[in-house]
Amino acid sequence: MSNRYTSVVDSEQYDVVPDEEIISVDAHLGVPIAHELYNHPEADPEKLAIVADELRSVGRIHLGARMEIESQHLNRSASYIPRFTAYELTDIAISLSIAKTKAGYNGNFDALDAILQFGRLITESADKLMAESFQYKEIPDLKPVDGPKDHIDPFGVIRSTQNIVFVDSHGEQILRDEFIESDDVQEISADY
Repeated sequence: MSNRYTSVVDSEQYDVVPDEEIISVDAHLGVPIAHELYNHPEADPEKLAIVADELRSVGRIHLGARMEIESQHLNRSASYIPRFTAYELTDIAISLSIAKTKAGYNGNFDALDAILQFGRLITESADKLMAESFQYKEIPDLKPVDGPKDHIDPFGVIRSTQNIVFVDSHGEQILRDEFIESDDVQEISADY
């Protein structure tokens, strides 16, 4: 038995769907809402390239390559609609949750912004997002600090409606000064 602290993946806001369900990420093509406080989500190829780099930074090389392909398609056509299986999208969201937490610890504001923009793009495109294979899956060394304390909602994390932190085996937050760089983060990402 491991002595690592774990949290489970779940969502109260996004419905669970079969792993193979296709989800279109098309919020950028919707009619913009005319409201001063609302910014319409954009599918920015440059930000998606940053997202791809962040996926690679937590050891998710194949997901980084997948996101790089989507970035290139969007670069060729602003009307392109990225499509993912629910399994892929949930895997990406969990990996980006880890990357976003790492970026927060490291003060990487470009990465935080790119992940947030991608999170908005996903969550404003569909309500049925959580792949059934990932519901209740354990993620080691992470814990929510706000919102429901009993689970991590990866779509909420990348949308910035939930924050998570790295924790030690007792569930105590690892402070920024104590944060161990990417080798340990890649181990977390590889373990879920």
